[in-house]
Amino acid sequence: ADVYTLGASMYELVTGRRPFSGSSVHSALIKAATGERPVHPKVQRSSVPDAFAAIIWKAMEPRPADRYQSARELQIALDGWLRVPVERWALLDSIVADLF
Repeated sequence: ADVYTLGASMYELVTGRRPFSGSSVHSALIKAATGERPVHPKVQRSSVPDAFAAIIWKAMEPRPADRYQSARELQIALDGWLRVPVERWALLDSIVADLF
């Protein structure tokens, strides 16, 4: 659940939208618990890099067995994406800046 929550937080940070809409937090939780998928991050915001969207998507897999198995595994994926090239930091800055 923690990896899913991190994925949902990253989703909201880069898209500017919550993964699930609903009239209440409860209805959004029901959607997540029943395996409903949110709109893909690339569809919500086309400027999200493909590899970063894939990391978010995997973290939010409905089946726990299909997600990263630990926060450390998610960190390794993020580290690998952020290390090469360094310009990706500027890209993330621009994505977040566009939201505000």
